[in-house]
Amino acid sequence: MCAKCGVAVVYVPEIRNVSTSGAARWLDKDKALIQLSLRGKRDDKFWFNFYHEAGHILLHGRKEQFIDNNGKANPLSEDTYHTEENRFKEKEADEFAANLLIPRKDFAKFSEVKDFSKQSIVAFAKNQGISAGIVLGQLQSRRKVEWNKFNDLKSVYDFA
Repeated sequence: MCAKCGVAVVYVPEIRNVSTSGAARWLDKDKALIQLSLRGKRDDKFWFNFYHEAGHILLHGRKEQFIDNNGKANPLSEDTYHTEENRFKEKEADEFAANLLIPRKDFAKFSEVKDFSKQSIVAFAKNQGISAGIVLGQLQSRRKVEWNKFNDLKSVYDFA
């Protein structure tokens, strides 16, 4: 689907001791590139990273490049990484990804109930038509569920 829209998606193996999980940039006026690694190797991180990078392609300038280093400065552009504008764009890409994975209104309604049991997470994921691992990842990143709970709900991805 991405190729039909002029977006090349490339998967690259994780580089040891490098925290990069994705990158996005325009190659020319009609073709964009999203690069993803399997850093973390779980479905929640993979899909969040995909939509985060897609957010950069759809929302931000065609002359910019974005490298996701999990909040650490991009060594290629140390001077520009911590600018107010870049922080805004990173937050905007995060919100784009989170909202595409689970619509904001649905997630808010689910969160109001405050039942974050394994059964509740699985039921909500089924209702949303997504992986329970993705729901769990969003709950964990919002600190509603501890990072060490229910991780068996996440699917593990690996390169062949």
